[in-house]
Formats: sequence, C-alpha cells, structure tokens
Amino acid sequence: MTDQSKFEAARELFGEHPGDVLQPIKTAAEALDWVEAICTSIRVEAQGNGNLVQIRKLAEAAEYLSLEFSNWASCQYEEMHQRLHDAGVPGCDDGG
Repeated sequence: MTDQSKFEAARELFGEHPGDVLQPIKTAAEALDWVEAICTSIRVEAQGNGNLVQIRKLAEAAEYLSLEFSNWASCQYEEMHQRLHDAGVPGCDDGG
C-alpha cells in the first residue's frame, strides 16, 4: 500500500485529513496542561495563605476548562468511535 493510498484510506475512514483526526488529542493534552498549571497555582496560593478570591477564580477557571474540554473530547471520541464501528474495524466495540 502506497503512502497516498494509506492517506486516502484514513481520510475515507475518518472523513477528514489524518492530521485533523489527531488535533483533538493534541488540544485536549494542551487543555490538561493548562488545568495542571492552574491547580499548581491554586496549591501555591493556598499554601501561602493566599488571597481566597484569587484561589476561587483559579478553581473556577480549572473547573470551566475541565468541563468544556472533557465534553468536547468526549464528542470527538464518540464521533471517531462511530466511524470505526461503521467501517467494521475489529476491536472498536471494546472501548465504546
């Protein structure tokens, strides 16, 4: 199978450019990095008897990012899972 035919097979299976298929995973990883940074800031702020308003705002930001990106990643997962299932790819029913 040539590289071009592999590319076309992936594009046909997922309905989009193979790089676009991977983008949601990269974006979710970046969002988790942001949440980690926010949580670290909350911990540091709280350890130093920090400003409770600042701690609350940081916690709200982490909560928002977690919820939004979790929902978004779940939708992306379901879409890709359905495409694999519809294409008859073996083993995809185990994770859905």
